[in-house]
Amino acid sequence: MALFDEFLPAYEEYDFFWNGEHYGARFVWGLFLSSSIYWD
Repeated sequence: MALFDEFLPAYEEYDFFWNGEHYGARFVWGLFLSSSIYWD
């Protein structure tokens, strides 16, 4: 495992609710990559 992988994960994805809507956000190396809304 590289040192960077231990302290700065290369890819992370989060789910959250905002104003009653379900969203997802993606980050690469701690930087914002994209955001999207989940459709039912």
